[in-house]
Amino acid sequence: MVSPVIARNWKDSEALLAATPEANAAYLVNGKAPAAGTVHRQPDLAASLSLIAARGKEAFYQGAIAEDIVRFSAAHDGLLSLDDFANHRSEWVIPIHTEYRGYKVCEIPPNGQGITTLMALNILSQTQVSRHSHLGADHIHLLSESYSLAMAQRDLYVADPAFNELPVDELLSNGFASRQYARIKHDRANPRPVESLLPGHKDTVYLTVVDKDRNACSFINSVFNSWGSGLVAGKTGINLQNRGCAFTLEEGHFNQLEPSNDGTNLCPVQLGRLWAGYSGIHRCSQVFSLRRRVSG
Repeated sequence: MVSPVIARNWKDSEALLAATPEANAAYLVNGKAPAAGTVHRQPDLAASLSLIAARGKEAFYQGAIAEDIVRFSAAHDGLLSLDDFANHRSEWVIPIHTEYRGYKVCEIPPNGQGITTLMALNILSQTQVSRHSHLGADHIHLLSESYSLAMAQRDLYVADPAFNELPVDELLSNGFASRQYARIKHDRANPRPVESLLPGHKDTVYLTVVDKDRNACSFINSVFNSWGSGLVAGKTGINLQNRGCAFTLEEGHFNQLEPSNDGTNLCPVQLGRLWAGYSGIHRCSQVFSLRRRVSG
């Protein structure tokens, strides 16, 4: 069922989706976005998901789905190869964390951008946030400045640790947070310390699932821009993302574009027993600082 919000977004993207026959067939009805309240079906995507469910990850990374995506990529001057798919390995990582006013806040380490949340909370730990009226001008100013300082470090240092030695311990240290807090001017905003390499926030799907045994899954799925690249790979029904926007062509930068480098990514968070997330690459790190019980 197409919701009103999704329908508006869909309508705004008609030209992008109409540019290729595959996306047109997958997402448009007679060249138009589906209206709110209608049911939209994607049989090609359903077939791909059914194949993955039946045969596991190999169906995607080593089978017909990968072959179809690579064929589509080659036909559109893309760089994907079958080796890229076959050589992919997901990683099991140890979360990074900080303590904030009695809460243990855990995040995925870089190349996930969750360290941004932890840095912002560490800056806020240097003062008594609750002395400011909740969401009053001084409160918002303090939160915004703390987040801006954390974002500046994100854009410099959140990258693939396989390609760079990242100063994670220093970024999460109390000494660094204290020096960052000292930069906040309480009567005016600082000029942004470093221009972000990323465009304004995009659209992200986040969900949390907890089963009857209290096993929890905090899951973020993102194609970066709305509709990602706007391309649907052949008969797979799979929309190709454009998270490559997180890379830079600046030589020597931690996020320079190069083979097998994983760029800046998103950040589900665990706060004590609470799992949470939010849509938008810039907003998902910021939203937790705006919650009364976190920023008190």
